[in-house]
Amino acid sequence: MNRIRELRKAAGYTQEKLASVLCVSQANLSGWELNKWQPDQDALNKMADLFNVSIDYLLGRTENAPDPLSGWTEEEKAAGVGRHPTYLSEDEINWLELRSEILRVYGEKNLSAVVTMLEAWVNKNQQT
Repeated sequence: MNRIRELRKAAGYTQEKLASVLCVSQANLSGWELNKWQPDQDALNKMADLFNVSIDYLLGRTENAPDPLSGWTEEEKAAGVGRHPTYLSEDEINWLELRSEILRVYGEKNLSAVVTMLEAWVNKNQQT
């Protein structure tokens, strides 16, 4: 299996979402995964940072897969969150952390109701 596809799936990304994160088309990402062509240096750098692997590992030049949790603190490991890619905005990071906490506390079945209440509260406070 192609390393990019393997890492994408392991991280829970769809092709569409990963393409969006990398600022490329889904067709380009699909081509990389099917070994039709190679990603450019910018995309390789972003994927290496995102998946915490070397570019050589991404391209299949080495079998040395790093520990995906290397560099995480014990607290981050316990919470299930780690280093954030630099191309996420602070608002996106905060939203992801909040969503994770809501899931942990209230569970998936209550997530949409809690998110709706939070969005209403944020909208109300922005108007005042």
